[in-house]
Amino acid sequence: MKLWNANSAGKLTDACTQGTLEDWESWFIGSDENGKPKKLTAGIFKRDVLNRALKELGKLYPKTVFDLTTIKNGRSVVGYRLDIHPIRSSSETF
Repeated sequence: MKLWNANSAGKLTDACTQGTLEDWESWFIGSDENGKPKKLTAGIFKRDVLNRALKELGKLYPKTVFDLTTIKNGRSVVGYRLDIHPIRSSSETF
């Protein structure tokens, strides 16, 4: 998110971030002493970490839509995809 904001130079653009469940866990809750991501069940991770993060992002960027998609293999959650879309009104000039 910091990289997306820094690279947008004040004009936020569309972006997509996709990764495995393990990628997302390592990005948000870190790794243990062996370098493996700390584990939560997919449902608890989404409820306690991702949904809270999206709520805070919504407050920081009120003119932006964040769309989180769960990627599944059968019934198992294998990853997530976050699409970011700024809302442009007709009164804004860039």
